[in-house]
Amino acid sequence: MTAEIPGFEEIARSLRVPRPVLSAAQAEARLRQGWGCEARADLLGGERDLNFLARSADGFRGVFKVFNATEDPRGRAFQTGLLRHLETAAPGLPVPRLVPALGGGAECEGEGGVAILITCLDGRMPGPPSAPLRREAGRVAAELHCALKDFRDPAADRILLWDVMQLPRLAPLLELLPPALRHAVGPVLAEMAARREVLAALPRQVIHGDLSPSNLLADAGTGVRITGIIDFGDAVLAPRIADLAVAASYFIDGTAFGDQVAELAEGYERVQPLLPAERAALPLLVRARLAARIVLPYWRAQMFPENRDYILRSSRQAVALLTAIDGAAA
Repeated sequence: MTAEIPGFEEIARSLRVPRPVLSAAQAEARLRQGWGCEARADLLGGERDLNFLARSADGFRGVFKVFNATEDPRGRAFQTGLLRHLETAAPGLPVPRLVPALGGGAECEGEGGVAILITCLDGRMPGPPSAPLRREAGRVAAELHCALKDFRDPAADRILLWDVMQLPRLAPLLELLPPALRHAVGPVLAEMAARREVLAALPRQVIHGDLSPSNLLADAGTGVRITGIIDFGDAVLAPRIADLAVAASYFIDGTAFGDQVAELAEGYERVQPLLPAERAALPLLVRARLAARIVLPYWRAQMFPENRDYILRSSRQAVALLTAIDGAAA
């Protein structure tokens, strides 16, 4: 099935390998040994990496992240370098900060694999889709892009299957889907393949890659004002408009698709302008992200049934949205 994609096995390796295995007690021991931090560790969700919320008696709250074994040193250094860049280039941007290990570096190797400790931000998951939230998500994406526009790292030019630009690579996985889902996502893959050169010519830079409600924190009161941007594990060199498309795929509700996508773009342009070509590409890239949210989780849920609920947590919504969008356009 995957032989049609040169190098698919290597590309997909990080999504095939299960998360690291570490108990809460083992995580707490590693925090003591690596950071001198006496803290309670509580397991958090995660797709490829293993994450714990670390809380100490003195009020410190952090996220202890154990990298997937497939994440090579260049990829890990890219992620930590990105956080260091944001700390100096945009100190006011609400992103996690690295907590140095006792040895002075960002990483610490031990049981379960290589790990880092980052600060934990305040906030909660954003509220339900709304025009103010869409404009806010667009604004935050633009501010992040401004902060990252000068960040360079050769490791950013990597192939991630969650990158919407890689959607045509998922074609061999379509046969795993029920016919109705195959019929829904197949045309999107074909259109992305046909327009690949046009899309690749759009302005590119390092982007977050997954501006979803799971990776954005909002104020506790309204759930609209974004107070945190977390988890840069899907950061990649790609068209910047892809970040807006990813956010749109989560913050639309299936009605008035064009108007709701325009609200995200409006929020973005409160900070910096978009090219007409970027605006034109946005609807297709939103549909591409929705297609990926159907194909990849369906594939991975079959490999990791024990993590099925987490993996499929947003796929049903993606099916409903893509069906509604395509139905309205028909």
